[in-house]
Amino acid sequence: RNVNDRFGEKLSSDGALLIVSAPGYANKKGRVYIFKGKPNFPEFTFDPDQTIEGEFAGDEFGCSVDVDGDEIIICACGSNNKVVYTGNTLQEEETSYSGSCYIYKREATGKLFFFKEKLSPSNLKKGDKFGKSVVMNDGVTIVGQVQDFTGEIGPAKPVQTLTISCEEIMVDVNLMPCVRNIGNTFSL
Repeated sequence: RNVNDRFGEKLSSDGALLIVSAPGYANKKGRVYIFKGKPNFPEFTFDPDQTIEGEFAGDEFGCSVDVDGDEIIICACGSNNKVVYTGNTLQEEETSYSGSCYIYKREATGKLFFFKEKLSPSNLKKGDKFGKSVVMNDGVTIVGQVQDFTGEIGPAKPVQTLTISCEEIMVDVNLMPCVRNIGNTFSL
C-alpha cells in the first residue's frame, strides 16, 4: 500500500463484514477491500476475491461506503456524469466531480458481491460530489453531497433520500426487480 491510497479513510461494518476504502488508490481511481468477520470473535479476515476497484483515475471510488446485510454501497465522489440540469437551462453535458454511487449485492452470506446498479445524480453541477456521505438501511438509501444546486428546479437540496420498492417475479429464475425513487431531498 501507498500512503496516498488513503487506506481506511471510510469504514463500515455490520459485524459479519468490514468494508474498508482506499479512495486515493492508483491516482484516485479508488479501491474497496472487504473483510469477513468470524462468529463470536472480533477478528476480520481479508478476502482478496472481494476487492472492488473504481473505473477511472480521479473517481475517488470509496469516498463513502456502507453495508446493509447482503448489499453494499460504494460511492465515487469524483466521478464524471452526464447531468441534465447544469444551471438555469435544461441541457445534458458531461460534468466533472458530480459523483456516483454503486450498489453491489450477494446472493447469500459467503458468496461474492456482484454489481447491481449505479446511482447517478440528475440535477447536480460540477463539484457537487454526490456520494460524499451515504447510509443504507432496510431499503432506504440516503446520499449526501457537498454543494447545493440552485437552478430552476427548486431550492438547494444537498441530501437525497432514495427508497426501494421490490416485487418478486417468478420466471425461469427468481428475479427481484427494484425501483429506486428519490423520495425526499432536504437541506437546512
